[in-house]
Amino acid sequence: MGDGQFIKNEKGEVIGVFLTIEKYQELLEDLDDTRTFREAKAKGEPTIPLREAIALRKNALQRRSDKKRIKTTA
Repeated sequence: MGDGQFIKNEKGEVIGVFLTIEKYQELLEDLDDTRTFREAKAKGEPTIPLREAIALRKNALQRRSDKKRIKTTA
């Protein structure tokens, strides 16, 4: 299915999209990362580039997933 499947009305206008759960969760995480970044920036807190923060979060999530997989196979 790729990243999603568009839903069109009778005029051919896109009115919705079907996403995999994985893609939906990824989008929610990206939105949360963006919100956190904007809040930190507004407060004058030290920040790192958004892409770097997203990469760090994805790596952390991957490590957490790997730990779960190890526990279930042990």
